Amino acid sequence: MYTRGARLYVPSPSHPRAAAVHHSSSGNLGLQSSHSEPRTRVRRIAPALAAPRQHAPHRERRPRPRMGEAMDVLLRRMPEFGCTPNVVNYNTLLKGFRNEKRAQEALELLRMMADDGGGSCPPDVVAYNTVINGFFREGQVDKAYGLFHEMLDRGILPDVVTYTTVVDGLCKAGAVSRAKGVLQEMIHKGVKPNMNTYNCLINGYCTSGQWKEVVRILKEMSTQGQRPNVVTCNLLLDYLCKNRNSTEARKIFDSMIGKGIQPDVTTYTILLNGYASKGDLADMHDILDLMVADSISPNHQTFNIVFCAYAKGGMIDEAMHIFDQMMQQGLSPDVVNYGALIDVLCKLGKVDEAMLKFNQMTKEGVTPNIIVLNSLVYGLCTVNRWEMAEELFSEMLKQGIHPDATFFTTIMRNLCNEGRVMEAQSLVDLMVRVDVRPDVISYTTLIDGYCLAGRMEEAVKLLDVMVSAGLKPNVVAYNTLLCGYCRAGRIDDAFRFFREIRVARGV
Repeated sequence: MYTRGARLYVPSPSHPRAAAVHHSSSGNLGLQSSHSEPRTRVRRIAPALAAPRQHAPHRERRPRPRMGEAMDVLLRRMPEFGCTPNVVNYNTLLKGFRNEKRAQEALELLRMMADDGGGSCPPDVVAYNTVINGFFREGQVDKAYGLFHEMLDRGILPDVVTYTTVVDGLCKAGAVSRAKGVLQEMIHKGVKPNMNTYNCLINGYCTSGQWKEVVRILKEMSTQGQRPNVVTCNLLLDYLCKNRNSTEARKIFDSMIGKGIQPDVTTYTILLNGYASKGDLADMHDILDLMVADSISPNHQTFNIVFCAYAKGGMIDEAMHIFDQMMQQGLSPDVVNYGALIDVLCKLGKVDEAMLKFNQMTKEGVTPNIIVLNSLVYGLCTVNRWEMAEELFSEMLKQGIHPDATFFTTIMRNLCNEGRVMEAQSLVDLMVRVDVRPDVISYTTLIDGYCLAGRMEEAVKLLDVMVSAGLKPNVVAYNTLLCGYCRAGRIDDAFRFFREIRVARGV
């Protein structure tokens, strides 16, 4: 059984789950400890969500680097004052170009150091690392990889940062096999990989779905004297949760403390998302309890996950409670929070409450996106508030949002699937009033709605409406009508219509 506390359901101490042991072997991942125990839970969740949050001190925004002036100081002004730029000065400028996503200009400066600068200030390993990283950041993988080899040709020995940068860049570009080769070369040349290196490769294998390679790398790490850290565990948990294997993810989580690995807010957020995506709210509560036990305050993403889980489940009271708790903790709801709440309110027919939240959203300075507006228009349609829907559309135009036929057709499809074909028809009329021209897909969607309602005469008439609007019905529209006749048991009419479109319409 569950006891209700602060509008959130939490397991009572007497429930069997409270004493359940999440114990199993994860030895193949090198994470299981013989002393690991399932994490003990505390009984209340609300304090975690309402706990005061420590805010980082405000920092002034740094001015944007002015690279042209920096180049002038380095290459002209410093020599004028008898100061010879050293490699630290050059590396500072290279990092500026990299951070500004100007890797090509960084490369030109590197060339100047290597060639024109001669022996006075040749580039070092830090200089090459910076430019290689810059090209990877900009997605220029071949240039980055080529510069890595040029570095070797010039006799500059790569260090662990170099190799890690290359492994990471190749993995993010999907070239995991090449990254594996770089790691092997690294070990062969006597440069010892660190945990960052291995984590980059593990991330690449997880992203490409190569779980067996992940297990192999974990074993190889062990032979190199490297132990998994919290980043490693988070990567494994993320992969398992995304593949809906939250049971195995929980085993790894329970083994972390026995290995001396302290979970962080990312660890908990990954598990929360894994359970929430499966609708497993009981285990989601369990993880929230453990966050309290570890004195880890939920962040904005944590609230998003919990809030959306409730909203999608139609648990409006719990969702509203989380919404309030966010604001009490000093976290302002964002467009995702507002969108999820507005959507569930509209689907429950509570359109007035949805409009209140929409007004609150705009008052708080949160700009609505097309998803929020889609939910609102749908909700207004379901309660026949057409004037308000038209007003909302006008507001959308003022905000610079210009919904097209696809926007309206998406709402029409939902209405038709719910048997609200007249509301869908009225939506087409609204499209015409607000100068959005219905397209073939719009009319075909409405035809399907009439067919689903068994109103074949109105469905057929829409073909003539399409033609008069300058649109040519396609094979999907005709197939929809044929299926409608057959679904209604009107086989003769279906056959007659089939002959008619073949002869008269050339289909």
